[in-house]
Amino acid sequence: ALAAEARLLRRADPSRVRLLGALETSGGLALVLEPTPAPPLPLPPGLALDLGLDLLEGLARLHERGLAHAELGWGAIGLVTRPPSLSAPDAAALSQACTQGAARLVLADLSGVRAFPFLRALAEGRRSGALPPPALARPEAAPERVELANSPGRCAARVDPPKGDVYAAGQLLQAMLTGALPEPASGEALLARKRREAAGELSALSPGLERLPVALAPVRELLGALLAPRPEARPSAAEARAELARRVQARAVQGPLGPIERQRLLT
Repeated sequence: ALAAEARLLRRADPSRVRLLGALETSGGLALVLEPTPAPPLPLPPGLALDLGLDLLEGLARLHERGLAHAELGWGAIGLVTRPPSLSAPDAAALSQACTQGAARLVLADLSGVRAFPFLRALAEGRRSGALPPPALARPEAAPERVELANSPGRCAARVDPPKGDVYAAGQLLQAMLTGALPEPASGEALLARKRREAAGELSALSPGLERLPVALAPVRELLGALLAPRPEARPSAAEARAELARRVQARAVQGPLGPIERQRLLT
């Protein structure tokens, strides 16, 4: 899995962590990566929107290559800043850096990335390639992915690899806006919750969204689409990024990390 991650990271992409080197050790391959501390919570709403744009851009780029991040969660994302830092700046400093194009969110852990055919084969109960199955059952995961983790081979019709990423991105953007990560759960409790979501008995939208500024109502509406219980009702990552950019009046900023879209809705 590390060798596959290294191959992916050797292709430079501003939306992914930068590979600084790879070492052969007595324990196997070790990757040396740029520092990517986790974003602090809670975040100011404007900063959360900027990082959400970064996240959806990263997923859209990944999907263009026929790859999905089957383990997308809070531990798989991080911040890149200029100058680099081992720890995240406080929210005020991070907001300023993001506005100036000196900080962005990246996909920081790509060990859960798999090709679309790999995940479709898993849904059909087959193995494709030498990589191990990803850890699909997590609170941020789409209902169909948690079902797949529980019943491989019995839910092929419901598995859409890129749309599963879009759901997880919706959960992460929601967490950045509300300051609350999805409620921890595992095993039967997680499966029961996701089955209620899939049946329309439980909403994935956080009640905390109601406390956000009125100006963010269009963003709440978009989150409803990202967190739709059925994959066919969700937009693609590219569509979601374009729609979020439109709703937050994003503009391109040229900074130390290159051109980045930044929101103007909340200024």
